Formats: sequence, C-alpha cells, structure tokens
Amino acid sequence: INFALASPSKSRSATTNEIYSTISGRFVAVPPNDGMPQVTLTITALKDTSGTARQTVTVVSSYAAGGPVRGATVEFNADPVATAALNELSTPVALDSTRIFQSGTVVTDDSGVATTVVDFAAVPASIQKLLVVANLGPVRVSILVTDAG
Repeated sequence: INFALASPSKSRSATTNEIYSTISGRFVAVPPNDGMPQVTLTITALKDTSGTARQTVTVVSSYAAGGPVRGATVEFNADPVATAALNELSTPVALDSTRIFQSGTVVTDDSGVATTVVDFAAVPASIQKLLVVANLGPVRVSILVTDAG
C-alpha cells in the first residue's frame, strides 16, 4: 500500500513524501462447529397407543464419522410461530414448554438417544399440530407431531 503526502509550501516548489506499508497475515480455516466433530441428529415421534394425548419424541445423535454422542444435553422446545402457522392461527401461540414436555432437557444415553414425551393436554385446545424442535448445541432438528387424541 502506498500513501503520498503533499506538504503545502508557500514557495513554488512542493515536496512529496512517500510512505510504504506492508500488511501481512495468514488465513486459517476453521471447520464448522468450531472444529468439534460433526454431529447428526434424527428425530422420530410415536403416538401413545393407550388413547392418551401423548407422543414420545426420540432423538438419536451420532458423530458424522460414526459412534453415538454420549452424555450430551438435548433441548426440546415447541416453535410458537411455526405451530401457529400449522394450525392456521393469525398470531403466535403462547406455549409453556415446561408443561408440554415431560422433560425439556434430556441427556443422551450410551446409545446417543434422548427421549421425552409431548402431552397435548397441556397445549391450548386450538392446537392440533405442534412443531417440536430439538437442539444439541448448534445442531437442530424438528418434527411435526399431531394430537394423538
């Protein structure tokens, strides 16, 4: 990078000073997920066959290279905006995740599995479809569950 500075002078001759600067650096590639092993999630929902308004939601976590993700915390939430849209409601609905889910945070077992139960009895009557979102760190997966009752 070159910079030129002109020094104003009252005489007819002007002087110019040149300054040279060099900027150096290195680019370092950081893999996604801050260099941690890549994680994949799969999610399933299973209706309760006993006739209650409950569904079991299961997340299976594994590393991209194989093997289960053990002892990791999976967070379960209901998406209020998407749920309102799925139920053709004009405004987002107030959903109390602490009542909807048997447990909102579940630690994966030795097989990389985290399971919770969704209770439709705890959602407003206008909701028959619920978008359930599960997060394990930055990795997110979702599933549509419908009222089992």
